Amino acid sequence: MQDGISAILGVERVDKHDRYLGLPTELRYSKSEAFGFLNEQIRNRIQGWREKTLSIAGKEMLIKAVVQAIPSYVMSFFEVPKYLCDEMHRLMAQFWWGDDGDARKIYWVAWDRLCFPKSEGGLGFQNMHHFNLALLAKQGWRLFQQPDSMIAKLLKAKYFPRCSFMEVEIKGGESYTWRSILLGREVLKKGLRFQVGDGVNILVWDAPWVPLPQSFRPYSPILEGLEELTVADLIDLDTGEWAVDFMQEIFTLGEVEKIACIPLSVRGAQDRLV
Repeated sequence: MQDGISAILGVERVDKHDRYLGLPTELRYSKSEAFGFLNEQIRNRIQGWREKTLSIAGKEMLIKAVVQAIPSYVMSFFEVPKYLCDEMHRLMAQFWWGDDGDARKIYWVAWDRLCFPKSEGGLGFQNMHHFNLALLAKQGWRLFQQPDSMIAKLLKAKYFPRCSFMEVEIKGGESYTWRSILLGREVLKKGLRFQVGDGVNILVWDAPWVPLPQSFRPYSPILEGLEELTVADLIDLDTGEWAVDFMQEIFTLGEVEKIACIPLSVRGAQDRLV
């Protein structure tokens, strides 16, 4: 039947499509087979440069502008396994230190160290695994910023129709693309916090909203009967300002000072994640 259809349409029949629009189409089995072409492209590109005499500055620019850009498109949609990212690092290190075929040079500094910012003694190369997570986190951030886009509506209808993106749990049988985006969500959790509007949608103890290091959450113990307290309960409705006297009963002095510095919306705008 496939042969007949291909003859009518005048197209070639193939067993499977390895890639479509530059992205792998088969991801259920071997990830090495699906993403191995990235390292092959890097290897071929570097091989063409080894015959040329390049300065250290030239090598740095080629790695940053060319080599590290090769997997960025694929990494925007899929989690590339860490061992393949390590292979990318190995290929870049070989080119950086000047390996020539089987003649290996001395690697004076570990590649992880070279990935540090220049202000911290590194050279600012990308850690490809961290870069991958950052690109996936951008996809999750777009779901926040553009909830009316077609892809956001599609993913919500399919994977989290009754909860928010931050609350959905990973289940078996879901697409590799979706599971990759959820992996990037872990990066978002480290930096997302609420910008206080009317405070109605922000739970005092569970949501990140206080300008405190690391967690953005209050450190004070939860008082009995106030487990479901919202930020709106901390705002004086008559004056539209923080109810400092009430906050002093449930928070430490330092926390009260931090919260009191948060500007409140005079228009009663909605809370939003930033």
